[in-house]
Amino acid sequence: MSDRDRPDIYADGFSINAGPRGFAIALTRADPFGGPDGQTESSDIVAVVRMSPAIAQELAGALQQIALQVAAGAPDSQDTIRH
Repeated sequence: MSDRDRPDIYADGFSINAGPRGFAIALTRADPFGGPDGQTESSDIVAVVRMSPAIAQELAGALQQIALQVAAGAPDSQDTIRH
């Protein structure tokens, strides 16, 4: 699959479900107009990512590493970590 064939997804929220056999991360995007009444906050799920506990642990470590670099003012916040 080429990069052009992959969806480019924007999310501004998430929820995580964890179990002994794996993790499911639902990425969400807030509805700018709120819920059906126009007042309450509402969000739509834009993607669900499922992974093994081992990959979830590595992802958590990689996110922490990048976040610390960005917070420290690292010159290149566009680092890529691949597994």
